[in-house]
Amino acid sequence: MQDIIWQDRARLFGVPVLFTSYRISGETLFRKRGIFFVTEDRLPLYRVLDVQVKKTPLDLIFRTGTVVLYAADVSDPSMELKGIRNPNEVADLIMKLAESLRDKHGIRGKELVGALMPNPHLLDIVTQIRCGIMKLAQAGAPWFRRGP
Repeated sequence: MQDIIWQDRARLFGVPVLFTSYRISGETLFRKRGIFFVTEDRLPLYRVLDVQVKKTPLDLIFRTGTVVLYAADVSDPSMELKGIRNPNEVADLIMKLAESLRDKHGIRGKELVGALMPNPHLLDIVTQIRCGIMKLAQAGAPWFRRGP
């Protein structure tokens, strides 16, 4: 097992009573939720594109907050780390790790943004098919005639 770089639990009013835990181990962020039915989400850190920190008035009192991660992931483009201590420091840590991992693996931002967008050639293909159908209809192809 790899070393744990950071870990925390979701907190309510500053007390870790919620059944959600977070940890960064190696190159991955793990979010584990539940007691009886446990769900564990994994986010490779190199996919993180942006980080946002949110704090409510109660978060300011209890020194907690929510870190929202925006990632180049089609199935789950954002992940929230709710009720964690020192959210600003955690957000900085995640961004630094994400940038260093992208450098390590030779991944540029342009390659990640492409993961969020559909195939750029798809629009061209659909446009060509549409034009072809329109030409056939204008030429009076028998299967485009209306009525008997």
